[in-house]
Amino acid sequence: MSITALSPMSAARLPLSAAFLQALHGAARHDAALAETMRDAGYAAGQALHVQFTEWLAQRHEAPPAQLGDQRFPTLLAEFLAADGWGTLTIESIGESVLSLSSPDWIEAPVHLEPSGQPSCHVSTGLWAGLLGEIAGAPLAALEVECRAAGAEQCRWLIASPDVLAYVYEAMERGTDWDRAAASA
Repeated sequence: MSITALSPMSAARLPLSAAFLQALHGAARHDAALAETMRDAGYAAGQALHVQFTEWLAQRHEAPPAQLGDQRFPTLLAEFLAADGWGTLTIESIGESVLSLSSPDWIEAPVHLEPSGQPSCHVSTGLWAGLLGEIAGAPLAALEVECRAAGAEQCRWLIASPDVLAYVYEAMERGTDWDRAAASA
């Protein structure tokens, strides 16, 4: 299933409780099709979030996201998301081709459930690909490699071009740790 933003209202803010995302997570625990739909919805939401982030930056007399320097972008994106209640965010480069986003308190991870054993912040995974792809002006992919809902101390996503992330994923499938796979990409 593919989800596309259809109207100018798609960038309007809609406050939802954490319980909404966590209920979706609970429903998707054993439903791969629902998890994929959630990633697609997150992608569309990420594209809309780009508009919101751009407007937020303009209100603060900052440059558009794609024009922010490597020092300002992580700080401002983290501040923007924290203000909306997503959680704290750390953004780091791994090597030349991979970006790491991590959070010890990301709102989507339902830590009240028994650990699932699998990363499962599906909406956020799509959100990162949509938002950061819009900023980069190129398709990007996201892969959650650590998740609080799976028992990790934090949620962590790797962001890269689809080809680079496919390389990282294949290396992980062969038993390479995510950090080594990402650094070698």
